Amino acid sequence: KTTLTEDLLFLSGSLRALGSVDKGTSLSDGLEVERKRGISVRASTLSFAWQGVQINLIDTPGHVDFSSEVERALRVRDGAVLVLSAVEGLQAQTEPLWNALAARQIPVLLFINKIDRMGADAAAVLGQLRHAFSPDLVLLNTPEREGEPDAQVGPLTPALERELLEKVAATDEDLLGLYLDEKPLPPEAVQHALAEATGRRALFPVLCGAAKTEVGVRELLDAIVAYLPDANTQDQAPLSGVVFRLDHDPKLGRIAGVRLYTGSLKTRDLIENTT
Repeated sequence: KTTLTEDLLFLSGSLRALGSVDKGTSLSDGLEVERKRGISVRASTLSFAWQGVQINLIDTPGHVDFSSEVERALRVRDGAVLVLSAVEGLQAQTEPLWNALAARQIPVLLFINKIDRMGADAAAVLGQLRHAFSPDLVLLNTPEREGEPDAQVGPLTPALERELLEKVAATDEDLLGLYLDEKPLPPEAVQHALAEATGRRALFPVLCGAAKTEVGVRELLDAIVAYLPDANTQDQAPLSGVVFRLDHDPKLGRIAGVRLYTGSLKTRDLIENTT
């Protein structure tokens, strides 16, 4: 997951060189314990742009022991990318994370990672997810040479593409009419309908890839922009927001992470805490 975050930053141009979890040089793992153990202990906030869209990413711990960090971060999200392993599939923390996202009605993209590892089986993981969570997961790409170090992703097979179009058409009356009349579905209309369905959690797009070799990451960035909803913010309205994290910087002292819903903040602004 942290490697995937590094890929997103690198491909967007926010990083000049990729960091490494194994070497303790990843940007989002700043604590000494994170660098030594190669795991995320607290959430880190990063920003980058893709296709002219500003994306604020909160990289949360994946381990179940640090679920309170995830809960705090969920309060301020517009959408989520749930990262799974093509080898291990569903793990102890997967169900609590899915339930937490469902409880807050957060739209979700899923990224089945590590298709380059021996034993990878993205189709089996997708089957697990559909059985455990929702039948409304829709695959957007497929692994090629799965389980090999040079694994790649490719377009859907004709059968999988028909399955995708059928599920998307079922969420939109106009598309459903075209589908039942066996007429071609305009790609722009399909993308728009999938974005609408994703935003209201009627469908959950799934992508495959390998963060270690940057495979499928560009497709994930495109999907984040295309299918997750934009933040509904109004910078000219009265100030409204929530502090979702507190940090201590050795030079700057106490730092608050704030999600603004309306209004704007500038350096040295004085704010009344209405709670």
